[in-house]
Amino acid sequence: MPSFLRARCRMGALSMVLEKIFNSPAQIKIMRLFLYNADTTLGAPEIQKKTQLPSRVVGKELHRLLAADFLRERTVLGPPSPRAPRKRIRGWALNARFPYLPQFKNLLMGCQEFERATIARRFARAGRIKLLVISGIFLQSDFSRVDVLLVGDGLRQAVITQALKALESNIGKDLRYAAFETKDFLYRLSVYDKFIRDILDYPHEKLIDRFGLR
Repeated sequence: MPSFLRARCRMGALSMVLEKIFNSPAQIKIMRLFLYNADTTLGAPEIQKKTQLPSRVVGKELHRLLAADFLRERTVLGPPSPRAPRKRIRGWALNARFPYLPQFKNLLMGCQEFERATIARRFARAGRIKLLVISGIFLQSDFSRVDVLLVGDGLRQAVITQALKALESNIGKDLRYAAFETKDFLYRLSVYDKFIRDILDYPHEKLIDRFGLR
């Protein structure tokens, strides 16, 4: 087959996959969940819990992703019960042979510009924020000590927790974070605290920086 026809066939196949997949924000949540948990088989209850999506929506989107060959169906142990042994239930896992997996990883596992703005907005009510740093999972870096570093005054733990849970539901993975009051952070910075240096010396991005750090 001539190369231009092969390319056209590949584009046609990709278009069909995209039509089946990119249909709703819920699909993006579920796709990210499986991309960040590539070696894990998940049952519907766990998918609902991690994405905070209704069971009806989860069922619908799993069907679409299965049809697009993005997921494979497997079995997994169900939740424990005090009255009966754990049963094997229907589960799903990422299809490692999905032909466009590298492209989808690049597209969905990075932190896009609009998401950076969303992250900053979510933490805006957490106090008088002086520094907000993202790293780790948001930059696809395996070397960072945390995914989120927050520094400010009058920090409100309840707001921080709520913001983290909202972000985790979009990613499908627990986030590592650290929060410091300004005085504590500046002291640690001045004495070259290893934890702080490990964050700032590895790949990171400052979404808010009132200190003008280099």
